[in-house]
Amino acid sequence: MKPIVLLIINLIIGASSFAQPIGQDSISKKKIEYYFQFQSGSLIGCNSCSDGKQISFSGSTSHGVKIGKKLRVAAGVGLDSYFEWNTMPMFGSVSWDLIGKKNVLYVEMNYGGALASWKPLDFQEYGYQKTNAGRMISYVVGYRIKYDEMRISIGLGQKNQRLTSYYEYETYYWNNIAYVLGDPNRKTVKNEINRLQVWIAVGWK
Repeated sequence: MKPIVLLIINLIIGASSFAQPIGQDSISKKKIEYYFQFQSGSLIGCNSCSDGKQISFSGSTSHGVKIGKKLRVAAGVGLDSYFEWNTMPMFGSVSWDLIGKKNVLYVEMNYGGALASWKPLDFQEYGYQKTNAGRMISYVVGYRIKYDEMRISIGLGQKNQRLTSYYEYETYYWNNIAYVLGDPNRKTVKNEINRLQVWIAVGWK
């Protein structure tokens, strides 16, 4: 997790230093404003597509700075469900406004990793020990509607999450007297999950 946390910190520090005023002209050209938003939506896809599509929950909150008129840099934390896995990602976010002034079409990229990850009890198979989540990345196209100081956004994109699950199975061997417990057999299962992401967000600034 350290490289991911450092990346997020550097994004925020870099954005702040980039916008440090040198004179009155710099202040007018690079105006900085704090913003935050709450986001809720769905992840659509399948782990075993023979069972059909699955629709699960995704939510997050992000806080950051708006630099000038188009660039936004933020850090956030969320909760994602992939039906058989749950993750709590921490991520950095960068977005850029493409078209519009009051109501805006924009693109956004989020990158990070999980603070926690686990399998619900209903999906913990025999031998299951734990799940670790790796890189999370998402690409989004959104539309932001301005209403006074409030912003309402809707978006569509793709989210990719790497997961590694660990299993241990008991083994026994015969010592000429009885069967005794030996070293367990271990198995590692790596998954890379892709989901269509649909969401709505409410924020300020």
